[in-house]
Amino acid sequence: MPKPLQLMKQIRSAMNSINLSTDNPEYQNLLESADLLLNELMLQTETGFYLDYINKGKLLLSEGEQIVTRLGGVVEPSNVRKDLSEASSPEIFDNEIEHLHQALAELVSHLEEQRSAEEKDYLVRLSDWETSLYSRRANQVVYPPKSARLEITREKLQAYLQKKNPQWRGLEIRDFTSLHGGFSKQTVLFDCEDSVNGKQSLVMRADVPVKLLHYDGCDVTREYYMIQLMDKLGLPVAKTRWLEQDTSHFDCNFIVSNKSPGRIRGASMGSSEQLPEGLVDSMLSTFYKMHNLLLDREDPLAIKSHLSEWLPHKTIYETTKHYVNVFIPNEIERTGIKPTPDLIRAVTWLKKNIPECDEPPVILHMDYSFNNLLFDGNQISAILDWETSRLGDPADDIVWTQLSLSNVMDIGEFLRRYREGTGRTISEYRMAYTNVAKLVLNLIGALNSIHCLDSQDNTPIKYTMLGFYYMPILCTQLNSKIAEAERIKSAD
Repeated sequence: MPKPLQLMKQIRSAMNSINLSTDNPEYQNLLESADLLLNELMLQTETGFYLDYINKGKLLLSEGEQIVTRLGGVVEPSNVRKDLSEASSPEIFDNEIEHLHQALAELVSHLEEQRSAEEKDYLVRLSDWETSLYSRRANQVVYPPKSARLEITREKLQAYLQKKNPQWRGLEIRDFTSLHGGFSKQTVLFDCEDSVNGKQSLVMRADVPVKLLHYDGCDVTREYYMIQLMDKLGLPVAKTRWLEQDTSHFDCNFIVSNKSPGRIRGASMGSSEQLPEGLVDSMLSTFYKMHNLLLDREDPLAIKSHLSEWLPHKTIYETTKHYVNVFIPNEIERTGIKPTPDLIRAVTWLKKNIPECDEPPVILHMDYSFNNLLFDGNQISAILDWETSRLGDPADDIVWTQLSLSNVMDIGEFLRRYREGTGRTISEYRMAYTNVAKLVLNLIGALNSIHCLDSQDNTPIKYTMLGFYYMPILCTQLNSKIAEAERIKSAD
């Protein structure tokens, strides 16, 4: 689990961003007070100071007892702890500091500043020691002043476009919106106008410094060729304009595309809107079309894209075997997460229970849901975010897409319509197996979100939702999903 210091860094960073964006003095005072409290908690995690403070206090206590004794006073020996270390908890340090303060306060009551130089010197040094505890609170623990969001501003973007396209004379960005959704890319929508093109509506999609996923497709360069391939094969996608691989502009690679017409009609788990039947039909027919695409494995765009990893595998069984034996272990290694018993158990189960299927694999989007679909009226105008796409079992796509349509149709109705649209029948066991595989993928993402929070100061605070909200939900599903898959497999 993340160290408390890392979590508090994230909270302070988020609070600082809010503080800078509000003009409400009451909110600013609350945020500044909360920041002081968090700073105190962060200081308490640095136990070396407190151990040193206590050790110096013990020396002062022993010296003070000797002074009082020489002056004829009587003091009770103090029972100080001798088992403290930097690994001791803040509560133990706090109790020992309080105990020292009380014992030293009793000694001070026996001393007189004007009586002797020894007493005066001792009391001055004692005061300096105690003051060092309170002065420490004035120290500000360094924390990230900003998250992993790239510094893409209207001014910087306009300067880049003018340098990239000097023939676009009179260029001016008239609208600029940096979207806050998503984990693996930063997206900027902007309208610009110049003497050559007139008005253009464009989208910038950029790699970010902290990655939740480490798929090859998370590299915007490979995703660029994937989008071009899907455009070539006739799927509705955002038309790419160019790929920028000169990182000197914004410290990242990025794609610039035309902005597709339409709007998002829901989120990853579905839509709260009343969905017209024509819209659902468009969503499903485009889904079938994607799975029915005939891929030329020699196509240069496929080879340049992240599909290249999957091109050697000719059957669903082969792609699934590669997925659980190579792809998932590579993802675990790339993230740097420490495997947990649940994760190892689930991956081991997947390796030993691969469904037999000699059908050819299909192109999977792997996140074909409302958050990644633009609708112009009731028609899909663009499928977005191709970073997790690959070749594989249609079941891997179906489980997620059907979930986003669960308020419209159940899995039985979805599979019936899918069979009519593609001619494919997906076995019950393949669906159950995929549910376990999807759970593993989500576990890796949730574990890595916690790992990023603990290891990288500029991790976006929204990663906490994956790590702390979804992790318990995922783990509680593991037993039931494996048991269901095993029941179905034994019944076949």
